[in-house]
Amino acid sequence: MLTRSSDAVIVVCGRIGTLNEFTVAFEDRKVIGVLKGSGGITVVIPDILEMARRVKKHIIMDSNPQRLVAEVLKRVKHVDAGKS
Repeated sequence: MLTRSSDAVIVVCGRIGTLNEFTVAFEDRKVIGVLKGSGGITVVIPDILEMARRVKKHIIMDSNPQRLVAEVLKRVKHVDAGKS
């Protein structure tokens, strides 16, 4: 429920619950930030995206947390502007 009501999701490390939140956000075409190098489920997300064979334009991957959050916020503002 929380993932569906959010504007964006940032994935850091995590396990099966985080994977579930990622897939819900992905299916809902939310802006998703993935902190590369944080371990856990983030290690396999690139493989999952490759297997999904769908547009990944709302997915941002970065190893720098500040840059990742800034880009996620930028994309959310862009998506919101397109809704007006």
